[in-house]
Amino acid sequence: MPDQPQQTVIVWLDPSQLPFVQAVAARARIRIVAAGSPARARSQELAEALAATCVDDLRNTLISLSPAGGAGGPGAPPKDMPQSSADQCDLIWLASVERSTALEPAILDAVRACQDRGITIVTSEPIPAAVLELGSSDDQSGVLGPMTDSSTADELDSAGPSSTWPALIPRFRAGKTMPDLTDSLEEFGSPRTIHFECFGLAVECSLGARLMDAMDTIRSLVGEPEEMFALHVPTLGLARAAPSKSALDSLRDLGGTMSAIMRFSDGRSASVLVSDAGGEWRRSLTLLGDPNHPKGGRLRITDVSMEWIGSDGAVLERTRKRRSIGPISAPPLFTPASTLPTSSAIDVFAEALSQNGRRRAKSLPPMNHVGVLAMTGAILLSARTGQAESPITIRRMVGAG
Repeated sequence: MPDQPQQTVIVWLDPSQLPFVQAVAARARIRIVAAGSPARARSQELAEALAATCVDDLRNTLISLSPAGGAGGPGAPPKDMPQSSADQCDLIWLASVERSTALEPAILDAVRACQDRGITIVTSEPIPAAVLELGSSDDQSGVLGPMTDSSTADELDSAGPSSTWPALIPRFRAGKTMPDLTDSLEEFGSPRTIHFECFGLAVECSLGARLMDAMDTIRSLVGEPEEMFALHVPTLGLARAAPSKSALDSLRDLGGTMSAIMRFSDGRSASVLVSDAGGEWRRSLTLLGDPNHPKGGRLRITDVSMEWIGSDGAVLERTRKRRSIGPISAPPLFTPASTLPTSSAIDVFAEALSQNGRRRAKSLPPMNHVGVLAMTGAILLSARTGQAESPITIRRMVGAG
């Protein structure tokens, strides 16, 4: 059986991510046809290292793109226009974004228009990174509509255009072990306590991306909490971060370690510990069930395994997934330790970028950005105020119009 053709990818990366991106591309068997960087002066150097065409303007690149092997939709370049390797691709991977660039409404609109033309964009950084970014350049205020005390989370969530935003990778819910968890939950029963962890290096993805992934996972299992209390330890030093002028901080440019605990209206709880200064990649979800349930106990799932221990201590199920992608390539010599890609992280990102990983991600509902960003907003607010905060507070702050 012939091999599937290589996916062609345009990547936007920080210079420090070069060894990581090279290793992921080799493992996922993707071909990088163009590359650029928020550090524009380094774009040519990075493109040459990746044997790719240089693109140094993200917005113009998004506007000019058309799907590989097919005509574009509205806004795509004319069919008779000469096409270069940077004008067509199967996928755009935003491994990094610049804070000022990504916050421009014109960039956000170009991202959404590109997806509307059938070009898949995936991002390793939060886009959007705050509830206020959910509006287009023509509708930046009041993106959630009128807010009342009787408004439900579901009613407010319907305002979020989630399907037009880039998919976050690697999304834990799109991992290859999640179907095992879904199957087991029917017998396990409703989880009473949840704990999510994700550790790794900043060259893989930021603290903000890990926090967004954590909230997406927890929200999908137990809904939205009533209260959230969080603590943030910056990467450099232990001094508390200065208060922001805005009541709504962004996930972008967030680094260090974040811990949070959550209380739900029905008595359930959840906790999170995420860090982009935690060494080798580790990501896991632990569920504790009802002790009175005959098959409750503890479920623990990672990117590659699942373990179910019954309430009596017996092992009910253990599974481990095999690698479904290519071999790792050695990192360049003299790579700084802080940017040295770890095998586990390369595996996870390569799986997410592979055709199997993308098919799995497309089978899921898109991330509910309104709900997820309301939760991350409450965490950021709590970390700044030192008080418990609620996602509904974030909804009210941006829903006044």
